[in-house]
Amino acid sequence: MSRPLLRRQNPSTYAAVLVTAVASLALVGCGGEPEVPRGKDLSQGQLEAHINDSFEPDDPEDELATDCEGDLEAVADGTQDCKVTNGDDHVGVRAVVTDIEADDLGMVLTPFVYAEDVAGAISQTVEMQGGGYTGVETTCEDDLVGEVGQKLVCDLSSDQGDTVVNVEVTEVDGLMINYDFKSA
Repeated sequence: MSRPLLRRQNPSTYAAVLVTAVASLALVGCGGEPEVPRGKDLSQGQLEAHINDSFEPDDPEDELATDCEGDLEAVADGTQDCKVTNGDDHVGVRAVVTDIEADDLGMVLTPFVYAEDVAGAISQTVEMQGGGYTGVETTCEDDLVGEVGQKLVCDLSSDQGDTVVNVEVTEVDGLMINYDFKSA
């Protein structure tokens, strides 16, 4: 007597196996990403007020005006950039979340100088110093973070030729960021 190589299964067994396989795939698709721990976001207005309260203007008679790009998300390392204006001067402040469970998100506020402002200061200084430099245009690769020792590379082009300019932060006092630059 010969036996068939394949046994015929009961149709209900196939259905049970199929339902189990589909359910397993659905669980894998839904649960593939772990949930990111989250606190309560800080609204744009709350963040702006927090920054204004954290820094003092150079002139006590002036008021700081802060304009953030949006809310600060309450996730680990959540980041929001804001522009702080004091009279005719402005500087950026980067808020980075350090504690998602704290009411104010336990953030670090770091001032920075916008790349275009660093570039403009370099161009203006080079032209004012003379030396035959005309038609000076400078571009910087990124913003200059307000931490002593932070560096930035900029490209300067003029009628005299092209050069690389190295920029380094020398002092930070609140929102005041001093830096030096020199040709590479």
